[in-house]
Amino acid sequence: MTPDTIRVLGQIERGEIWCGPDAARAIAARHETQYGRAWPRPTTDTGRSVMTPRTLPHDDYITAVTDALTAAGLTPAEHWTSDAETKGTYCHLNAVITLDPSNARERDDEEIPAGTPWRNGLILSWEWHTGAEDGWEKGPFWEFAALKEHDVCQYPPVQLPVYGYASPTAVVEAVRKVIAREITPDPYSSFGAAMWGGGVIGDTWEQHAQLDAACEAWGSAEAAEQ
Repeated sequence: MTPDTIRVLGQIERGEIWCGPDAARAIAARHETQYGRAWPRPTTDTGRSVMTPRTLPHDDYITAVTDALTAAGLTPAEHWTSDAETKGTYCHLNAVITLDPSNARERDDEEIPAGTPWRNGLILSWEWHTGAEDGWEKGPFWEFAALKEHDVCQYPPVQLPVYGYASPTAVVEAVRKVIAREITPDPYSSFGAAMWGGGVIGDTWEQHAQLDAACEAWGSAEAAEQ
């Protein structure tokens, strides 16, 4: 992780930055109160990006992953895709999937038995970088982290041991191992390494070549606008 990432995670941890779905909704509500409904609502039945109205290269991929999770009994609590800025200069593609393995996120604290695992949920993230940013390798990767209150990560995101364009089945298998604590954060790593000795899980998505080409085209278009 870059120093900027560590710094921002620390600010979130200390409550200096408010982020997550609740913050996004509050900001959107303030804007719409002042300016009216400026952005179209997401159409979740088509897999269209929740954060970005236009279609993005990885929309169909993330939809396939969320469909596989749902079919496996791990229905996402929330998910979205977006294109985001890194250091305010370079753009990258990302996606976020929030899971609630213990069905505890919507329950009051007194209703949740002591020792319930994942009481605030689990977050998965996928990113694709152009390689133009210092400290970021070109290409895609998956990460995970346990959540605590206010959708803040309990620890820096940890790399999920799957291919960057992992098949939805592979993502489901890896997530099951995370939930079962077979894959855990390495407490001695400052780079988001996982404690896992089983190698890369599963295979790549059958449409990974088309996805990679679409991401590359998006990256070239973004670079041309710099």
